[in-house]
Amino acid sequence: HDTPPYPFMPSPTSAHSSLPGTNYSVGGAINASGQVAGVTLLNSGYVATVWNGTTPTALGLLPGANYSVASGINNSGQVVGFTLLNGGFVATEWNGTTPTALGTLPGTANAYGLDINNSGEVVGYTLLLNGTYQATVWDNAVAIALEVLPGGSTNFASAINDAGQIAGYSQTYGGHYDAVLWSVATPVSATPLPAALPLFATGLGVLGLLGWRRKRKNAAAIAAA
Repeated sequence: HDTPPYPFMPSPTSAHSSLPGTNYSVGGAINASGQVAGVTLLNSGYVATVWNGTTPTALGLLPGANYSVASGINNSGQVVGFTLLNGGFVATEWNGTTPTALGTLPGTANAYGLDINNSGEVVGYTLLLNGTYQATVWDNAVAIALEVLPGGSTNFASAINDAGQIAGYSQTYGGHYDAVLWSVATPVSATPLPAALPLFATGLGVLGLLGWRRKRKNAAAIAAA
């Protein structure tokens, strides 16, 4: 056998069980109790899923929703993600299996929840009707826009800690993107990041999953990417 490229590579302790009718599943987040949140691809579409141990539970859909994705979970088991509803994405929070649509910013086309802290504060981003992305924090389901760095027009929020500090990145002068820490909805520090990062990072939450779906469709003879 070939030698692994790393000094040690832990083996998986167990494979998580699948929902009936599953074609594909992805774990995207884990809390301190080992609960995993992610998504399952069923014959009927994507379904936000939580695993307790190896047992999967499908999370509920908003009325009229087509499918859902879970992207974050806190230590209380609250889950955040997004739901496809009436042709657009809606940031969604689940308590148990019950979904709640989070509030929207004015001029919203789509909204995505990505992370949730132990106080229930949610972060993610909103796609506005003018085509720009807006870093967003939801406090008690109310959407609040986070400030863009000077010279920029778009930004993203990807993580929040229990102190309410929010990490993400923002466009700035010359089309560059800087890492950003927000506190009380104001960017307080920045470190330069490659300009291509936003496409990569949003792919982790949305574009990667949907891109996998497109590849799967375009290559019925090629395995899913």
